[in-house]
Amino acid sequence: MADVASEDRDARDEMHLRTICELLRQISERNRISSLLKSENEKLLQKTSEDNNIIQSLEAKAAGLGASFEHAKKMCMDLGSQNAFLSSQFQDAMSRVQAAEQAISNRDRQITELNSQLKDATARLQMVEQAISDRDSQITELNSQLKDATARLQMAEQAISDRDSRIAFLTGQLQEAVARNKSMNQVIAKRDASIVAISEKIKHAEARAISSEFELAEMESSVVWQMTMRFHNSIVEHLLPHGTRRRGWYDIGLKGIRILINGGVGSFSWNAKNYLSTRRRHKIEPRESEVSASNALELTEGDQLIHHQEVPLEPISLETPVSLEKGYNMIRFHVPEGCERPCDIPEMISVDDRCLSIAICGMSIRDGSSNLPMNLVTNWHGIEDSNIGEMLWLSNNATIIVCSDTDCNAILSLNAYSFYRPRNLDIYIKSLYDDLKMKRDERKRFTLMKDVEMKAEKDAIRNELKSIIEGLYGTI
Repeated sequence: MADVASEDRDARDEMHLRTICELLRQISERNRISSLLKSENEKLLQKTSEDNNIIQSLEAKAAGLGASFEHAKKMCMDLGSQNAFLSSQFQDAMSRVQAAEQAISNRDRQITELNSQLKDATARLQMVEQAISDRDSQITELNSQLKDATARLQMAEQAISDRDSRIAFLTGQLQEAVARNKSMNQVIAKRDASIVAISEKIKHAEARAISSEFELAEMESSVVWQMTMRFHNSIVEHLLPHGTRRRGWYDIGLKGIRILINGGVGSFSWNAKNYLSTRRRHKIEPRESEVSASNALELTEGDQLIHHQEVPLEPISLETPVSLEKGYNMIRFHVPEGCERPCDIPEMISVDDRCLSIAICGMSIRDGSSNLPMNLVTNWHGIEDSNIGEMLWLSNNATIIVCSDTDCNAILSLNAYSFYRPRNLDIYIKSLYDDLKMKRDERKRFTLMKDVEMKAEKDAIRNELKSIIEGLYGTI
């Protein structure tokens, strides 16, 4: 619609210009005709003046002839001899007078005709002068309109200059936005590459874990391992239970034998001196600087407490319902009292430097009759055998990941006992799907916001250019 309106305005402006040109041409033509009429009128006036002069001369001659006639008459009365001659002269004079009178009559008729022509010419001249006056007023009005159009054109040129500067400024902003978009795309590409690399590392780690599990399964199925574990479970666990001085000396002996076999006598001597000096420095209670940094509560947003339990030194059974969401769920085992190292407790006579808090045995998560898969993540020590089965020591804030195919209510069951002193156990749960979804949504929202900003900037520039062009055509 704007283009059609602009074309109509252009057509009207062109028609007005043609009309103005035609009027100017007609005015110039009429001026030329008026000048011609004026020149003809002047010629007529000059000719009339000449005719008047001729008539006056003829009248003077007629008056002279009359005087001559009177004189001749007197002379005729006086001179009879000259009567015939004077009569002939009189006849000639009369004929000349008649001819003069005829000429005067003709001149009068010509003068009358010239006067009528002069009146017509004067009337036409007045009409032409009126037309010229009208054209002059139209020319004045057109000159004022032309001045207004020139002023509007100057304003339009100024507006075009302002719009050009605005376009240059917006073009610079658009280039900056494009550069920012490119940089953000590069950052996103780098993040995607990092995600791909991390995914590859996770795949390799899972492959190594599967390989390690396979090797461990092969090792556990060997005859030597089974005989060793039978000896350990039937004799060592019964005669040397955990937490006793006997078990401490047994652990020290095992560690010393390992150091002697793997490192030699020099390494064994150095570790023995180091152990004896460490025992002399430590007091009964561990110092705060040597307690694991994980003793502090490390909870994140979204952790939900599902169970609290006091864990004594003797094994206890624990069961608690767990509400799982579809996907990955993280379960956190938090011990408010923290963990302690056996080597920091002199009466245990142990070289074990692991930070221990609570032992977990027989842990499983059941959804009906099936056990859900779970993976140990952080702050777990290796699997050990005990008189109640395979045992896992946790330091503090230990976590596991449970994968569920659907939203379900499962049962978490385990056996637990504390190391060295009774402790409290808090169990938290958190859905990792929300975190992953939130990160993906945040990334999508960030990309979408960038796209919306770019589109808004482009639309603003397009609208600005459109308004500039429409304003320019409207002004013209």
